[in-house]
Amino acid sequence: MKDDRRFPRTTETRGPLRTRWRPRPGWRELLTGRSPEALLDRIADGDPLALRDLSAQRLRAACVLVAVDGVHLRALAGVACEAATAGPPR
Repeated sequence: MKDDRRFPRTTETRGPLRTRWRPRPGWRELLTGRSPEALLDRIADGDPLALRDLSAQRLRAACVLVAVDGVHLRALAGVACEAATAGPPR
């Protein structure tokens, strides 16, 4: 039987990622609005939530080779959709 301990399963790489991530002050106001499109337009300009670096760190930690920009945009879209339906996080 092959020893797979050298290659951790992807579920082992999930969980809290220790970073110094901090969004810029006033980030909650960025997530108030009516439509996901308006929110996405607001949070995509300049990356005020600082999700691009967080996405890159997460991908490196999981040893995943994909374009960070695509993951970043998908994360922003998810945040915009969730904030439009449920409001900004508390």
